[in-house]
Amino acid sequence: MISSVAPYIGKYKKYTVIASFLTTLGIVASVVPYFFLYQLIVPLTQHQLPDFKFIAIRVALIFVCEAVYAIAYSRGLAFSHISAYNTL
Repeated sequence: MISSVAPYIGKYKKYTVIASFLTTLGIVASVVPYFFLYQLIVPLTQHQLPDFKFIAIRVALIFVCEAVYAIAYSRGLAFSHISAYNTL
């Protein structure tokens, strides 16, 4: 599908590439917090209480991933719309 539209993109091809990269980064950043959440839940299911530092690091990483997701995905969508509207 992209190959049929590619000749019309012209100078906005870089926006399409940037949009693809940023949305992919955003999607990965939206999945990674589940791994950190898993790391928080497993010790609890084994009747172990993780120390505060362990919990604080995982919670901070979850927030960082969510911030990266929000920024990367929204910027990726912005770039894809710039490319799409100018291609049309």
